[in-house]
Amino acid sequence: MSHYINVMWEIALLIIAVAFLLLVIFAIPVLLQVRDSAKELEFALKEFRETLTRVNVVVEEIDQSVKTGSKTLRKLDRTLEAVEQTFGASTFKLVTKPLTGILEAMPVILSASKIYRKYIKRR
Repeated sequence: MSHYINVMWEIALLIIAVAFLLLVIFAIPVLLQVRDSAKELEFALKEFRETLTRVNVVVEEIDQSVKTGSKTLRKLDRTLEAVEQTFGASTFKLVTKPLTGILEAMPVILSASKIYRKYIKRR
């Protein structure tokens, strides 16, 4: 009976050893793939950071352009007020009609620029 138990233990240990060997055999390719994926992710994140840095530079340039445009539009507004006072309302309407859309869009552009700057600062 003792011999029978020893044989059973040997068979059980053999089954466990084979199962462990199979686990290792199947785990190696998975672990290699995980390693490769991690390297690719690291590269992608590096590229993303570089792209985000370039985007931030462009956004800052756009922000400066919007600020300059805003100052220019304020000067234009003062000039148009002078034109209206000098030449009358009919001439003023003739001059300002093409500019109406631009003047109405500026507050929206300025607001979007401020919101984006706040978003970038939080990151």
